[in-house]
Amino acid sequence: MPVGAFLQYSRVFTQEQVLSFASLSGDDNPIHWDAKYAATTRFQKYVACVAPTPAPAHAHVLRVRAV
Repeated sequence: MPVGAFLQYSRVFTQEQVLSFASLSGDDNPIHWDAKYAATTRFQKYVACVAPTPAPAHAHVLRVRAV
């Protein structure tokens, strides 16, 4: 990619993936995995942890650079 170019990439995480990441990473914040707790917050549903979001973009960059 030339200098100054940007890459746009999106990925939708499934409910199972969000809950699996919370479990595997030892995430103890109930907003990330507890539906009952999350229902009492302004979000109303649990919210995915931000930590895994760069991983798919990083994998995409590696695939693009390998071409």
